[in-house]
Amino acid sequence: MIAEERANQYSELLSDEQRQTVASLLTETLGESISQDDIIRWLDFGKSSTSQQTWVIDPIDGTKGFLAARHYAIAIGFLENGQPTFGAIGTPGYGEGAIFYTNEDGAYVEALAGGVAKKIHPSQRTQPYELIIVESVEKTSASHARMDKIRERAGLTAAKVEYLDSMEKYALVACGDADLYLRLPRLGQTYHHQAWDHAAGVALVNKAGGRVTDIDAHRSIFRKARFCLIKVWS
Repeated sequence: MIAEERANQYSELLSDEQRQTVASLLTETLGESISQDDIIRWLDFGKSSTSQQTWVIDPIDGTKGFLAARHYAIAIGFLENGQPTFGAIGTPGYGEGAIFYTNEDGAYVEALAGGVAKKIHPSQRTQPYELIIVESVEKTSASHARMDKIRERAGLTAAKVEYLDSMEKYALVACGDADLYLRLPRLGQTYHHQAWDHAAGVALVNKAGGRVTDIDAHRSIFRKARFCLIKVWS
C-alpha cells in the first residue's frame, strides 16, 4: 500500500491534539486500540515495497481545489504488475456528490447518498465543435500554453475547454461528460507524475472503454509510484 501522505508529515505537521483525534477515530472505526506507532508504521508500510500488487491511495486529490472550495476527489487505485486494474473515485463536487468505481464488467457511478448504480461509457462525440476537453486549473501542474498548441495542431480549436481540479477529470471522460484530458508539463519541469494522482482514474477510464496513453500513444505504465505523461481519450 502506498499513499501520498507519509509518516514524517503526520508527525511533524499535526499537533498532539490532532494526532490523538486521528488515533481515536481509527480506534472507534476498527474496534481495537490504535496507537501512534501503529499509524506511523501504516503510513510508511509501502514505502520500500517491491510487491507486484499495490493499493494506491490519495485521501484528498486536488488539494488546492479543496482549500479554495472548488472540486476535489478521494481516490483509491489498485496496481497489478504496473497496470491499474481497479479504481474508485469519490467526487463531492460532481452534481450532488458521486462515487465512480470499476468492477469486473465495467465502470459505474452512483450518488454518494446511495441509490442505483449506473454503468458508464465514454462519449461518442466526434465533431471538434462538440468535444469537451478538460485540463488542470493550476498552472504549476501543467503547461496551458503547450496544450493550446497541441489543440491547435490537432484541429481542436473549436472544442470547449474546461479547467478542473483533481482526478474528477478522469471521471468526466469515463462517463462521457468530457472527451479528452490532456496533460503536458511546462518546459524544463522536472516534476514526475505520481501514481496516487492517476492510478484510480486510469483504471476507471480504461474499464469504461476509454484509452489512457502517454503522448506518443503508448500504454501508460506505473513504475515505483512514478508515472509518464498522459492523454486520456474517450
